[in-house]
Amino acid sequence: MLETHTFLEEGEFTRITDPLRTAAERVGAKAFRDISKLVGKLDYNPSARRAEFRARTAEQILRSGYTTGYADDALVVVALARAKGIPARYVEAFEEGWLGSGILGGVQGHAFVEVLSSESWRMFDPRTGFTPNGDCVVEGRPHVEAGKGFDFGKVYVRQAGAYHPTPQRLNTPESLTALASQLRGR
Repeated sequence: MLETHTFLEEGEFTRITDPLRTAAERVGAKAFRDISKLVGKLDYNPSARRAEFRARTAEQILRSGYTTGYADDALVVVALARAKGIPARYVEAFEEGWLGSGILGGVQGHAFVEVLSSESWRMFDPRTGFTPNGDCVVEGRPHVEAGKGFDFGKVYVRQAGAYHPTPQRLNTPESLTALASQLRGR
């Protein structure tokens, strides 16, 4: 269950390895500003997206020097935060307008990170920083939170205002499309 975790634990794709510890040690006192800058230095490589879609660990992403999208960005942030001793949760979200459109293909989503700061969870966009009012918003477009967890290999899906006790793997386009269909059926 979601509530039983501290979110300092490793996930399948967010293992805290020596290279991640070293990268985390280089992050300064302004941890999340520095982590955002580090993620911002990763190149976006859309041509690798199909072959590497949600298949790499945070360490593999950092070593490669490129990202295939926001899920990769979020993994790196989650792993670096946990390596610094900061609880962090991976958050899967879908664009509200896309969910309402009924379009099936081309999932329009975003991966955020929730971090525990001063006794409360705050929403963090891996590229732009903390979000206004803690909402899942990207460039003014609201997103609907679908679930949260360790990484995309273990996400507790939100159903009827509560989190399902059994996590799901959201590491294929089909798994994301199925989840979006569930959300549309609410």
